[in-house]
Amino acid sequence: MVSDAIPKKKTKKNVVTHPPLPLYPSLYQFIFRFCSIFCSISILSQPIFIGLLYSSGTQDRSLASSINPSHFPGSTNMEGESNQSGEKKKRIAVGPWGGNGGSAWDDGSYNGVREITLVHARCIDSMRVVYDKNGKPFVGEKHGGVGGSKTSEIKLQFPDEFLTSVSGFVAPVVHGGSPVIRALTFKSNKRTFGPYGVEEGAPFSLPIEGGQIVGFKGRSGWYLDSLGCHLSRVQTTRVLQKVQQRLKRLTSSVSLAPKESEDAGFKATKATAQGGSYY
Repeated sequence: MVSDAIPKKKTKKNVVTHPPLPLYPSLYQFIFRFCSIFCSISILSQPIFIGLLYSSGTQDRSLASSINPSHFPGSTNMEGESNQSGEKKKRIAVGPWGGNGGSAWDDGSYNGVREITLVHARCIDSMRVVYDKNGKPFVGEKHGGVGGSKTSEIKLQFPDEFLTSVSGFVAPVVHGGSPVIRALTFKSNKRTFGPYGVEEGAPFSLPIEGGQIVGFKGRSGWYLDSLGCHLSRVQTTRVLQKVQQRLKRLTSSVSLAPKESEDAGFKATKATAQGGSYY
């Protein structure tokens, strides 16, 4: 048959071929994946970073609290007070130096220091200060215990003499105890007082240039545990008054001692002055 003789044509199936897929199909997907990975890393690392900051901050605070205040004083506070003329004068509170035992106290700031009474033996047992308050003595409270076998009194020639430095030593009295003030030394613009107590332990010092100590603060219990100061600038009017007084004395001494060649004229001028005539 004819139909059997004619061969059938083979039909080819359409096979769709694709090029190999790239690792990142598009630039947008690449950017999206990069941003998502970066955000996930930052979110996961944030608690670790915050923890590191907190731990470093606590270490810094503990280190600052353990530093000897003679090299790194504690907080300083600026206080504004008005004097008799109504002008604002700045005062600084520094310290205290010593241990954390006892209770905190603060005498405040005054015009200056007149007297200091210390009771001491192996350490500074107690301290009492007499301040100057507007030209009158003001007796502060006693800070410390009832012990001590020696009593030392420091009397300043106020207002010509004022405190310019305080130094001392800090150490426990017994092994394992809290540090207390073991010794104190005061300096004025004229003299040095002390040392009082036993110079053992860690030293501290507060030299003041152009200023003076006008108050004390600290901690005390059985002993004087710590000590800080209120500082103020030395009033320039006080220095000017001293210079003016010396100049007046000098000029008066010169005017009252005329030369021999001028004695006659001086006597004549004096006589005419008594008569009521002035030239």
